[in-house]
Amino acid sequence: MKKMKVCCAVIQNASGEVLLVQRPAYKKNGNQWEFPGGKVEDGESLEECIHREILEELSIHLSIKRTLPFVQHSYQNVTIELYPFLCSFDSSECIRLNEHINLKWIQSVPDQLSNISPADIVILRQLFNKKSNP
Repeated sequence: MKKMKVCCAVIQNASGEVLLVQRPAYKKNGNQWEFPGGKVEDGESLEECIHREILEELSIHLSIKRTLPFVQHSYQNVTIELYPFLCSFDSSECIRLNEHINLKWIQSVPDQLSNISPADIVILRQLFNKKSNP
């Protein structure tokens, strides 16, 4: 099975909410909600990847607060190693959806998880369980 390294940004606003973006219907896993990010290119560090991907996808510059535990998830024909970064951005910058169709800010694990990327659900649970249990 093919392995792929992917980075994602868990972007947190001043209220502690995190950003999810929705994939277009025509793409693989269409209409699914996910953290923004993408594949690590050859010769690129994880940090370089997340900065590049977020600039491409959302037109904002990130400040990385810290790394979160990586998640490995197997899909039908690929296993991804997902490297999440807890991030913030300057609220004076405007998010522009260049590759996604919608965004939402959430402050807890949603009751309905069927339309969220399975690997991202793991990160959401780790993040919000940690916040609710200091």
